[in-house]
Amino acid sequence: AKYEEEEVAERLRARKDRSATGREHGWDVFSLQYDIQGPLATVLTPAAMAQYLRIFQLLWRLKRVEVSLAAVWTSLQCEVQRTLRRLPKDVAGAS
Repeated sequence: AKYEEEEVAERLRARKDRSATGREHGWDVFSLQYDIQGPLATVLTPAAMAQYLRIFQLLWRLKRVEVSLAAVWTSLQCEVQRTLRRLPKDVAGAS
């Protein structure tokens, strides 16, 4: 938001929602809220914004899963390379 127009930045809010089950914490309770004004407010009703929030939270969780999987994949690839270097050449070349 630091490169956006001042008006846009003023309407954007980061929120920390209350945990529904008590088990969520950190990024699970994070969301962004944009204060809508003018004609757009007639289309994006509070009910529509509630649905948008649910979609945002799902996409946010999926992004976190993607980052975690990428980190695990990288770690596993490094471990495979280290393991292959330790094997005798005749065993490593056979696979």
